[in-house]
Amino acid sequence: MHVEFYDSLEPTLAEWSDLFRADPAATPFMSPLWAQAWWRTWAGSAEPLVATVREDGRLVGLSPFVVRRRGPWRVLSEPGGHPRRDVLALPGARPQVAQAIAEGLLRRRKEWDVLMIRRFPGTSAIEPSLREAGLRSRVRGTAAYPGIQLPGSFAEYLDSLPRKRRKDLRRHLRRLDEGVLALREVDEPREIEAATRRWQELKIQWWEARGARIHPSQRHPRFAGFLSDLMKLLVPAGSGEVWELRQSETVVGIEISLLDRGTFYSWQGGYEPTIAQLGPGKLAIGEGIRRAIEAGRSYYDLMRGAQDYKAWYGATEQLAQSVAWSNARMASQAAVLTMAALARARRRSARHPPELEEAATG
Repeated sequence: MHVEFYDSLEPTLAEWSDLFRADPAATPFMSPLWAQAWWRTWAGSAEPLVATVREDGRLVGLSPFVVRRRGPWRVLSEPGGHPRRDVLALPGARPQVAQAIAEGLLRRRKEWDVLMIRRFPGTSAIEPSLREAGLRSRVRGTAAYPGIQLPGSFAEYLDSLPRKRRKDLRRHLRRLDEGVLALREVDEPREIEAATRRWQELKIQWWEARGARIHPSQRHPRFAGFLSDLMKLLVPAGSGEVWELRQSETVVGIEISLLDRGTFYSWQGGYEPTIAQLGPGKLAIGEGIRRAIEAGRSYYDLMRGAQDYKAWYGATEQLAQSVAWSNARMASQAAVLTMAALARARRRSARHPPELEEAATG
């Protein structure tokens, strides 16, 4: 296998799309569509570095990286996303692809000081390959990603809940089944753009009505613009859904979710505070679980954050680690140690807790 690096997304996009469709473990965060939308919004002065792996001229693996200056250091990371991402690869080729990419990064070690990767322990193909290539790791922190292992039927899922919760969730879903509230899927580009703007308005109103703090990035028009660009790409590709929750003809809620073959990612929701008594968030999650099971998916991902409400649905935590990798250069090892100390200082002085945004900003 031969590894080659590109300093632009465009030369790889067509083959990247084919590879994404061929990889049964691919998640939305590994899609070229995610990378394109992320790049337009969040890249700034960063530069792309796309690692491709070929065998007999055929693309068999790929992993996108971003090179960004942070003070005096050149930091190599992934374009935003979620820990449930890894190298893209043809079936059966992932270990060899990961090894080729790790060795390629080692050969280019003079071009970067720190490699940042976020993963669930034991789930990554690239991490053992990085160790075998001689890179050193340092865990910088952990974050919770609660989720639900889904059974074969919604009835089985309901039976797994305590009786009181089961009764409560059924009551909420009856509001949807009986037409008290209606759910409409949005798939036209103009409607998706309007829905993401409405999502931001509703999310801010919903959180402010509760006296809760919302992450500053979610107030910024740039975040809504990213969601709009992203979902206009992912919805037609079957990797995302935008729902309007309506009362009569009025939009009182917006749900933005991501999809892959096995997982439903419950990402962003915003609701009109005046319908709080109808439990729109509980209704939306319950319907998401129901639809995920009906579609044959095996996991419902409630995304980042250990909020108590997630356990109500039977979610259990997975802890993702943010890991900084250094190469053998003294400058690289010093950079990892210094960045770790600065990160600890920032956490001590942070005013805002981690949010559900599943940071697009990486």
